[in-house]
Amino acid sequence: TMEQLHTSNNDTDLRHFFHTFFTYYLIDKHTDAVSSMVADDISFILSKGTFSGYKKSQFLTLLPKAFAYNIAIKSFQITQYQETHLPNSNISHIFCTMEKYEANKLCDADTITSYITMTVMQTKHSYVISQLHISDIENTSVMNNYLGLYFAPNTIHHLNKKSRNELMKVLSEMLPVGIIGVFLDYDFSLFVINDKMLEMIDYTYEEYLEATHEQFGNSIHPEDMYIVDEILNTLKNSDSYDVEYRIRRKDGSYIWIHDMGRKIITDDGREAIICGLIDITKRMEDIHNLYHETLTDPLTKAYNRKGANLLVNQKLQSTHSYSFLAMDIDNFKSVNDIYGHAMGDELLVYISKLLTTSFRESDIIIRLGGDEFALFLDSCSNKKILEKKLNTICKLYKEKVLSCCPNSHSTLSFGGVIGTKNISFEELYLQADAILYKIKKTTKNGYLIKDLQ
Repeated sequence: TMEQLHTSNNDTDLRHFFHTFFTYYLIDKHTDAVSSMVADDISFILSKGTFSGYKKSQFLTLLPKAFAYNIAIKSFQITQYQETHLPNSNISHIFCTMEKYEANKLCDADTITSYITMTVMQTKHSYVISQLHISDIENTSVMNNYLGLYFAPNTIHHLNKKSRNELMKVLSEMLPVGIIGVFLDYDFSLFVINDKMLEMIDYTYEEYLEATHEQFGNSIHPEDMYIVDEILNTLKNSDSYDVEYRIRRKDGSYIWIHDMGRKIITDDGREAIICGLIDITKRMEDIHNLYHETLTDPLTKAYNRKGANLLVNQKLQSTHSYSFLAMDIDNFKSVNDIYGHAMGDELLVYISKLLTTSFRESDIIIRLGGDEFALFLDSCSNKKILEKKLNTICKLYKEKVLSCCPNSHSTLSFGGVIGTKNISFEELYLQADAILYKIKKTTKNGYLIKDLQ
């Protein structure tokens, strides 16, 4: 057999016994020969958990099924062979890895890897096996578990490993999802990934292993790492989960993915999860854009009243000082009446841009409706600096009006408050609007800022 071509120089009687047993068991499928080599009280697990038991009578009952399971095996090779002899006893332990081939040649042969442990007792003339455990390692079983595939018991032996791999490849290519398998530890150590997944994140397999150190957790956006705890907690009470988070692509950008995972047990007994990942970046962007549209004015792109209410109230929870300004366009009706509504719209857009460029990115520019605007300026309480900035804004707007609609005599008026209290957006607006009303009724084209009452 294949094993004989690779017998080491330190061959022993026990190893020869071990090899002879598996020749009878895997190749010859010789019931009487196998039976003569096991003890009456043998305990065993043969390739699958269903082929397990104790006592020779159970072993002989299940032996035909074990032979059928290994019907395609034509040769085998023993590697990592170790034998340990217990001192002052006739008991020895054997551990090894075995490659079982479904063809007579090593090249292009379908291979099943097995871990084998065996306890052997020496008799007067030979040895007998008292314990035997054979554990086959086939990655396809993991995918079968995830995809919910079941093979008929009378056909699985005729569907060799190569055929099963081809089947899994076809199914993987048909599915519009990335598939990744990770062990159930905090770093999500990688054990399998498909081409679709690599395509989604624009890596080759080798590049991905190097970039992540073979840990899927290193792909997750730092702000979304809480999702690891969420998954682990969910799997304490369930075999599946369904979450959304971001993962990094090769160019450093991130995509949103919908992760549908299922907990499985790998062939070597480790807990793991198989994940089906769908790229939902476009959907998340559409949701974000739609959400943003509900909070902003379509003409000026400033926040609308709903957006202002939400964002200003959030800012008020954490800020220590702020300014809130209400603004009104003087004689705006004249702009529309004399120059038309298109010119009126142009001025509204101009004002929004002027306010945006005049203040910080973190400040909130608001169009309350019509010709009314407002501003929330976080951590801004210096009245002199604020008045200087408002004076410049009023001057620039007046220059714009002189160039496009001079007969309207349109100007800007501001009324505002400086405060530290955590009150609502509506309360701030009412106080600022009352101050603005005084400016509108007196001078116009100016500003008045007071301390919050």
